[in-house]
Amino acid sequence: MDSVREYPIVYSVESAIKNLAENDVDTFWAFYEKLKVEDFFFVQRLLVRGLKKIVTSYPTKAYEFLIEDERRFILGSYQDCHSDTIDIIKLIVPNLDKERLQQIETAISQFNMYKDSWNEESPNIRLDRIRYNREHRLRLLRAFPSEYMSEKTKRLLEEEKRAFPHLSDKDVYFSGVHSVGSRLSAQQMAKAKDEELLNLFNELSDNTGWDHPRFRSRGGTIQASREFGELAKEQPEKVVRLIFKMHPKRNEITVGHALEGLSKSDLSSQKLLELIQELNKAGFE
Repeated sequence: MDSVREYPIVYSVESAIKNLAENDVDTFWAFYEKLKVEDFFFVQRLLVRGLKKIVTSYPTKAYEFLIEDERRFILGSYQDCHSDTIDIIKLIVPNLDKERLQQIETAISQFNMYKDSWNEESPNIRLDRIRYNREHRLRLLRAFPSEYMSEKTKRLLEEEKRAFPHLSDKDVYFSGVHSVGSRLSAQQMAKAKDEELLNLFNELSDNTGWDHPRFRSRGGTIQASREFGELAKEQPEKVVRLIFKMHPKRNEITVGHALEGLSKSDLSSQKLLELIQELNKAGFE
């Protein structure tokens, strides 16, 4: 995920999972079965890194991992939210039967970045999110090796490529000197009161996704949660205090980014694991 020098705990955990997958696959699968139900991007990204090491030997298991939870279509980095998912798609597709290939095509074609409640938003926001969903689906379809793709999906791919001819695989982008980011930076969050941050994430709940519900030029919960994750690296005590005041089902994305940030702070790995267990008991999946 990140360099050894910058994030030694994360690197150590990731390396251990990769080594386990390569050298003791039975233990890896036991570990995988236990943790795959965790609802945190950080944990899911670690698992997918292990899966990539053995995916060609166990393509069906990797297929099941991908297909059983739509959110696994957005496993990736800050720069590319689909990068890990795309790697898995490229690796498993040549090793699957026709039925499973069709199911992946269908899952991508129906992929929805947003919670069901986005349909309750204003018409302009709904139109924007329809477009954003098409863009994200196109990015995923482009990862699907064309020689294994059905004719129907090939036609869809070509139509979408014509509709979005300059679509990038990057989520961090600039237009001149302007970037679409969080309303508050990590530095501003560090100075903000607890109540101010709780109010921010009460408004920017999971269903806002990439878009602010009131300001089109500002990001939604994903951008703000990334900044919150940056805050966690520098002020772990503050972030731990705040995440237990957040709401399961509404702030899962924010808590997930917080955990990833905490893993790169001076918080011990034992404390981090205990924290994940406590959050599960509190209702965070």
